[in-house]
Amino acid sequence: MHLASGASLGYEHVILAPGIDFEPVEGHDFQAMPHAWIAGEQTTLLRDQLLAMPAGGTFVIAIPRTPFRAHTAPYERATVVADFFRRKRPGSKILILDANPAIAGMRRTFSTAFEGVYRDIVEYVPNVTVNAADALNRRLDITRDGMADSVTAEVINLIPAQKAGKVLFDSGLVPEGSRFAPVNPLNYASTLVPAANVHVLGDSQATGQAKSGHMANSQAKVCVDAILRALVGLEPDPGPKTTAAAFPPITRRTASWTTATFSYDPVTMTMVSTSSAKAPEPTEEVREEQGPGWLRNLQSDSFA
Repeated sequence: MHLASGASLGYEHVILAPGIDFEPVEGHDFQAMPHAWIAGEQTTLLRDQLLAMPAGGTFVIAIPRTPFRAHTAPYERATVVADFFRRKRPGSKILILDANPAIAGMRRTFSTAFEGVYRDIVEYVPNVTVNAADALNRRLDITRDGMADSVTAEVINLIPAQKAGKVLFDSGLVPEGSRFAPVNPLNYASTLVPAANVHVLGDSQATGQAKSGHMANSQAKVCVDAILRALVGLEPDPGPKTTAAAFPPITRRTASWTTATFSYDPVTMTMVSTSSAKAPEPTEEVREEQGPGWLRNLQSDSFA
């Protein structure tokens, strides 16, 4: 394994979780139209742009085709900002331009929010392709229902299509024409170079499982268990399961939840969704107790 410093490290097993990189959009300026899909400078930039937006303005969220990191998150962002607009920026609108044919995560929950409490704020438009961006004029050139069009707005959150972190492409762990790294879900070892004992977790892997922090945490446990078994000459667990949950805020005082479980299918040798559940409706209890409790537990488990 070669480091940026020029040094090299030997290993028996190495785990890589480089997160995401972005497919380019012509004219996209990340400062003028932040993606805000990697926390830190970008999320702060988008927050500051929204705080500076005058009442009566328009905020555009452009969502890429799946798979992308956190399928519920663009719609969560819309509800959070819509609640802010309702309280602090009267008359402001949110236009959601979704490259997908329908809401990609928790469809019933977010459709109910957009068509109910936020019906005067949010407009949701599916099947929209962003072709180019004009940062100077705050404009997106799009294709909507097969027709060329353009939209302008005071603030534009352009989320590009995503792919595995650059180090995986540089290391030959992503096939030509693909965006993510294929792995064996029994141990998350690369299937392109299985003898190299390179394991890939999280948003960069191509197993079809949800791309989220909770799922990465669950995959890490399967992966480390398999490595520990390998070090003493044992095979991986033949039937691993992974789980993920999300607790999206819907209003300032309410939130919803969803859970999903994936199980290994020995016939297809893939992870398949075997169960899921969703909250019947958003509640204050989820917002104030269950959601924060889930986050504390996940952070404690991930960063202990």
